[in-house]
Amino acid sequence: MAINVKEQVMVLVGFAVGLVVGFLIHYAWKEREANAEKKAIEKLKQQNEDLKSALESERSRAKSVQEKFEEKMDELVRQLHSKDSELSNLQVEVKSLKEKMEELNRTKPSPSVAKLEEKKPEERGAEQKALVDELKDLLTLIEKSPSDRTLMRSFADKVWNLKDVAVLKEFVERLKKLYTDSLTADADNLDLLFNEGLVCAVELTYLQQKMKEDPMTYGPKMGEVALKAKNCFDKVISKNPNDNDALLVRAWWCLYSPGEIKQAETDFVELVKRAKEQNFEQSVGERVFLGAAMTYQKLGKKEEAKKTVEEGMNLYPHSESLRKFYNKLFE
Repeated sequence: MAINVKEQVMVLVGFAVGLVVGFLIHYAWKEREANAEKKAIEKLKQQNEDLKSALESERSRAKSVQEKFEEKMDELVRQLHSKDSELSNLQVEVKSLKEKMEELNRTKPSPSVAKLEEKKPEERGAEQKALVDELKDLLTLIEKSPSDRTLMRSFADKVWNLKDVAVLKEFVERLKKLYTDSLTADADNLDLLFNEGLVCAVELTYLQQKMKEDPMTYGPKMGEVALKAKNCFDKVISKNPNDNDALLVRAWWCLYSPGEIKQAETDFVELVKRAKEQNFEQSVGERVFLGAAMTYQKLGKKEEAKKTVEEGMNLYPHSESLRKFYNKLFE
């Protein structure tokens, strides 16, 4: 049966509507898929950003830990180097102070420690007791006249051979109190200042004995006392540049003090000049020329040392110490 026009139109309209609806459904589905894919991509991007942020945070934390570790290691290394340096300086200082005391012993008229040790125990005991009695008598005189340089020199010369630590401690305490009180009352007295420097020599004798018990404690203390002694002689010389006694003691002190060799050279050059001009007595003059020659030798100036000893022997031809040192230069 033939389809009329109206039916044909209805069929076409239905077909068109179906196409449109199908297209819309297809488009809506694609849009939904696109949105879902977009959300998934955004989620992945966020996760990626979170991972990057977490990784960066972890790297930062690791870097911070590494930096702290490196700082700690650097600090430990610095501390180690500092301790090594302190120990090296202490060893040099102790060695120098020992050399100083040995040299002072060699230049003093008192019996040497070696000779005392060669004697029998009972003989050494008797000599030590006699020395203690002699020093106590001297100290009594010093307490009555603290500005007497001769008394204080004699005490400092003899005390080097005293081995009784308890007695040494007592002497040091009495002398330090004496000169603290005396200088408080008369701060500008150069003789008191000079003698206070010699008190430091007495204290070094005590500290040398204590070094056997605890080198790490008493080594630095010896350095402090040596510096205090030099400061005393510095003050005397600054107020009276013509004080030959103070200049000579400071020169010898600097000769064996770490870092002070150039000051020793300056002092001994001036003392040699004065010895030639002022005709020092032999006991003083030979110490001047001997100290000057030893300073030159320590500085590696052998020709200057040789010339200085020769000048000393010309002035003091009977000096045994200068002659021995001169022969030793050519060994």
